Amino acid sequence: MSGPAFALAFLAYLGAAAGAVGFLATRRAPLGRAATRLTVAGVLLHALTFALQTVEMGRPPLGNLGEALSFSAWALALLSLMTEARFGNRLVGAFLLPLVALFTGAAALLPREVARAAAENAWIWIHVTLVMLGSAAFAFIFGVGLMYLLQERQLKAKAVGPLAFRLPPLEVLDALAYEALWLGFPLLTLGIILGSLQGKQLWGAYWVWGTKETWSLLTWLIYGLLLLARLNAGMRGRKAAILSILGFGAVLLTFLGVSLMAPPRLN
Repeated sequence: MSGPAFALAFLAYLGAAAGAVGFLATRRAPLGRAATRLTVAGVLLHALTFALQTVEMGRPPLGNLGEALSFSAWALALLSLMTEARFGNRLVGAFLLPLVALFTGAAALLPREVARAAAENAWIWIHVTLVMLGSAAFAFIFGVGLMYLLQERQLKAKAVGPLAFRLPPLEVLDALAYEALWLGFPLLTLGIILGSLQGKQLWGAYWVWGTKETWSLLTWLIYGLLLLARLNAGMRGRKAAILSILGFGAVLLTFLGVSLMAPPRLN
């Protein structure tokens, strides 16, 4: 039952991403409105998918990489809608919705094996939820960082392009990234702590220096340094945007590349 709902959600996200990018390129208002409506439809269908999967499997749909990535895509789509409603600017979706569609499509192709320990331990669902919500916030910062660099480039150009007058001001974009950092970093921190506690219970050690754990720690350090730099050194603007984009590269490497290469724990 959940399969058709998920497929429709993916198609809605794909259409929304195409509409948002088309709106960015052509400035045709109907494309922007269509992108918003399709995003709303995708979020609702995606939520229905989670509900159906929970009933079908008897557990939250967060037991493997594909399910976790699907949840992160849904959270990112929701963040896109919330930002659009807050600022009344549909261009945000052009930088976020392609990621939503990409994550949702990739989620359907990833392995579906579920470790027995994960299936039997409810705390692991909380751990995964926190980490993937944090990852959605980092994806949001990545999109906002791209917007910032594009806006800054246009404002510095001799002939200011039309997008410079339609994208949010640099100050707003910088503030959005800062708010999302304060959301994502604590969520990732709590997720890592909870995962460490569960590691002690399941495998007898709080921390195992495996590939995935090492890159997770690297991701945490990158965003922790970014937060410290913004708090203590006043880093903002272009440097903060570039570091956030690099940090998101570490997130992708952690939850996609490394997770696919690392052997699963079956106990």
